[in-house]
Amino acid sequence: MTDDELITKFRHTIDGAVSDADADAVIDAVYDLANVDDISTILNRLQSNPVG
Repeated sequence: MTDDELITKFRHTIDGAVSDADADAVIDAVYDLANVDDISTILNRLQSNPVG
């Protein structure tokens, strides 16, 4: 599976549960995981925050 396919699948899975900005932040953090100081910053972005 390509990176683009993984991102599309992730976005489809979380659609309506978190904002696009949070999804973008999670994607960026995961692709730069070596530089994430605290995993809770990613997990907090994934908390249910219905959009719309």
